[in-house]
Amino acid sequence: MCIQLTLLIASVALISAEWMPERIARPQPVNISKVPWQASILGNKWCGGAIVNERTVLTAAHCVVSGDPKNYSVSVGASATLKGGQLVKVQSIIRHEGYNEVSNSNDIVILRLRTRLRLGANVQPIPLAESVPSGGSAALVSSWARTKKDRRGPMSQTLLSTSVDIVDQQACRKFYPNKSSVLCATSHGASACRGDSGCPLVSDGKLVGIVSFGVASPHPTYPGGYANVAELRPWILQTIARLV
Repeated sequence: MCIQLTLLIASVALISAEWMPERIARPQPVNISKVPWQASILGNKWCGGAIVNERTVLTAAHCVVSGDPKNYSVSVGASATLKGGQLVKVQSIIRHEGYNEVSNSNDIVILRLRTRLRLGANVQPIPLAESVPSGGSAALVSSWARTKKDRRGPMSQTLLSTSVDIVDQQACRKFYPNKSSVLCATSHGASACRGDSGCPLVSDGKLVGIVSFGVASPHPTYPGGYANVAELRPWILQTIARLV
């Protein structure tokens, strides 16, 4: 999340979600039982993630700076940070081969856990989207994002969620050309903020995106970027199959 992007597209500077100066749009506290797929990635950065199965968590590639799995753990099953739930060590890290840290294309990584998660009311995998939601579809992003505009402010101690709208893919391409691996979403001019990186974007009960980058520009209506799960689904499934 500490990567600052320098790519200028249509006078918009893209930056990793950690550096997004705006706060999450009208965040509301949410109990983990409502978003049991939510994970927290503990390591050299604070990121979120999504549970795919008992041994697999997805997050953003830019969240994993070190390739050494010993530097990372995954926390699940709790609404509060570092309180309750399950803490599991990471066994292996598989980053998408096409990840580009400048453009944030293919910004996704698979974390293989050392031990199985204990599934229950607060810990559940989420299905992967098979197709990209149509423009205007409602979606939910959950995170422990910073709730103040100061990027050095404290992270939220409780899990938050906010509603966003999926942006039509054709319109998304106008903002971020030649990036089929990017899904766009926005909520009244706000996009991802510090602490959102790697967090799940869910629509109709399926994982449609992983928070990738926010937008710093004079144009706050530009949408935030998410790793497009439907587009990346073949790679995700093939990679998981090799790990079994």
